[in-house]
Amino acid sequence: MGGSGVLKDSGIKSLAQSKMIRNVQYLKLQTHEISDKGAKALAASPYLTKLKSLNLFQNNIESNGVIALAFSNNVKRLIHLNLWDNKTGDKGIIDGIAKSENLAQLEYLNLYGNRIGPNGAKAIAKAGFSSLKILLLGNNHI
Repeated sequence: MGGSGVLKDSGIKSLAQSKMIRNVQYLKLQTHEISDKGAKALAASPYLTKLKSLNLFQNNIESNGVIALAFSNNVKRLIHLNLWDNKTGDKGIIDGIAKSENLAQLEYLNLYGNRIGPNGAKAIAKAGFSSLKILLLGNNHI
C-alpha cells in the first residue's frame, strides 16, 4: 500500500462530502489505506444514496467502520459488497453485517481475509441473506 494516488481517510472524507458522487452506483476504493474513519465518512455521506456496488478491498477497515457501513442508509441498495483483506474481525460481522437489515438484498459478499472466527461465521449463517448468491470467507480463522 501507499504511494501516489492514495486517498487515505482525508481524501475519502472529501470524496464523501462531494456532490459529484450523488449518482454513483459503483464505487471501487482499493488500497487507499482507508481506516474506520474513512469508512464512517462513506457511511455518513449524504450523496452515496444510489450505491449498488461497494468495493473497499485491501484497506485497513476494522469492526467499527464495518458496523457504521452496515447500518448506513447508503447501503440499502447494495447488491455487491467487497471487504476483502480488511481487519473486520468477528465484532464487525456479529454487530454489523449480520444484524443490519440494510444489507438484506446482498447477492455478493466478499469477506476473504478479515480475521473472522467461528462466531462470525455462525452469525453470517444465521443472518438469513435470502438474496445472497456468492459468499467468500476464505483465509479467515474459521
